[in-house]
Amino acid sequence: MNADRASMEAVLERLEKLERQNRRLRLVGIALLLSGGAVAFMGQARSPRTVPVAAAVEARKFLLRDAKGKKRAELGLFLDKPALVLYDEAERATASLGTFQDIAGWALFGPREQRLAVLEATPGGPNLSLYSADGARRLNIGVLAQGPVLGLLAPNGAAKAAFGITGDNAFVHLFGAREHGGAQLFATPDRTALRFFDSNDHPRAVLGMLETENAPGLVFNDPTGTGRAFFMLAPNGPSIDLVDAGKKVLWRAP
Repeated sequence: MNADRASMEAVLERLEKLERQNRRLRLVGIALLLSGGAVAFMGQARSPRTVPVAAAVEARKFLLRDAKGKKRAELGLFLDKPALVLYDEAERATASLGTFQDIAGWALFGPREQRLAVLEATPGGPNLSLYSADGARRLNIGVLAQGPVLGLLAPNGAAKAAFGITGDNAFVHLFGAREHGGAQLFATPDRTALRFFDSNDHPRAVLGMLETENAPGLVFNDPTGTGRAFFMLAPNGPSIDLVDAGKKVLWRAP
């Protein structure tokens, strides 16, 4: 304990001596925290004759270490791409900003350096991903070209549910096995319907406002997605239509 304290006091004494000998180190530290304009303003506030401000500071890496010599922050190039990385007392990455590992954006990491949250600007739009404690992605929140969307994922990363907006249409989709099939509830400005899909993603049943008649009904489709049975409550009364693959009416009631 006494040896550590003496070592720490020696380190602090050397730092204080360097601070007195070269005050420009303080300006460099401020430059890492503030914008260039703010640093320029501070340089003007002090006498330029006694505190000259360097035009630029160039380096490939800046390291911040604690009193024990542990790496706690790193600003540099990782695979020739810039990033700021923060570390815990065991020198494990806890957060990053920039391009670090395969992440281009902002990230938070767990105690085993597993990713917990990632915010990125993807080609399709901004996206926030949240992960479980074991590092599996479980939630996505993004704003795509079509509109905002929220996705829920299984432990293996497969999509299980999605909620979002496409144009003026809102939807909720529940996926079946291997991201196929399932059910979808969607709402357009003039109608709402619930659709059920098979494992080939063909709509096999539709319940809601029929698109052509704008009346409540139920439709059963064949494996190609073609409607074959229609149960509708039209303004003039209920009706049932059974048709063949060529849409020829086979039976109708009333």
